Amino acid sequence: MAEITIGELKHRIELQSAAESVGDTGEVTYNWTTYATVYAHVAPISGNERWRREMVGSTVVYRIYIRYRNDVTTKDRVVWGDKTLEIVAVLDLNGDHRWLRLEAVESA
Repeated sequence: MAEITIGELKHRIELQSAAESVGDTGEVTYNWTTYATVYAHVAPISGNERWRREMVGSTVVYRIYIRYRNDVTTKDRVVWGDKTLEIVAVLDLNGDHRWLRLEAVESA
């Protein structure tokens, strides 16, 4: 998608960040908190299946476009409906601080 328009932002997503905490026995847990709910254009761009321990798993890669924000990182995740997507890349399109392209994966 070379040029984005506001009208293409038809999906509502949540941007979440994790707070790490250590339990009494030393286990690390992550508590995810929504820091923004924004409109986005979300599209699956590729997928694959794999065998692991006699079970089939799949990975779907999504490309997500949102208006520019300076607080989105690869430590965050996206919740879109019933899908939770791990952000693997954050790109400022054209370097003009108008649009962000997020590359995210959903693993099952």
